[in-house]
Amino acid sequence: MSANDTITYGRDNLHTALQASLDDACVKIGEQRLVIKELRAELQEARDSILGWAAYASEYFRDKHDLDGDIARIDAVLAKSKSTGEA
Repeated sequence: MSANDTITYGRDNLHTALQASLDDACVKIGEQRLVIKELRAELQEARDSILGWAAYASEYFRDKHDLDGDIARIDAVLAKSKSTGEA
């Protein structure tokens, strides 16, 4: 075996290891995108629920507990989560 054979063999092993790492990373990214999608759906449902029961609260309590601010913060998180590329 020559030095060139060793270099070629080493490159092949490195390429295989890098490809395996890349494949693992792609799987993990896909899994995290699913988690984000699920969390976004749950947050949207919670937002809708808050708006539903808030209709029964007086304006005083909606203002006192900053309902509009809470909804704005939820909307900001939902908008930020959409930047992940998941629809």
